[in-house]
Amino acid sequence: MKIIISNAINIGFESKIDLNRLIPDGVDGNPLNYEQGEGQVLIDRSVWGIYCSNEDTYILQYEEGLIDFLTLLALTTRIIEKLKLEFSPNLVFKIEGLEHQDPHKKDT
Repeated sequence: MKIIISNAINIGFESKIDLNRLIPDGVDGNPLNYEQGEGQVLIDRSVWGIYCSNEDTYILQYEEGLIDFLTLLALTTRIIEKLKLEFSPNLVFKIEGLEHQDPHKKDT
């Protein structure tokens, strides 16, 4: 799942430690890697990436994990609330298409 964060002029990560700003209060997590203002964070047994798209747009991406849908929505909401608290209440979040897989198609 890819979440486009716009109006993100104030977002910035300057170290691996700064990636802790993605982890909601009361949720287990830790930064995994960091390079040039972007990185990946383990949040409650799922891996999330934060990537700079341009000067005022970031991508928050759910990259790994297997959690039920309602838990994913709740966790995503908490991450978004944390980002708004840490950086700006004016951030705008939009989901860019979820990957569709045909359940009847066999992997080749």
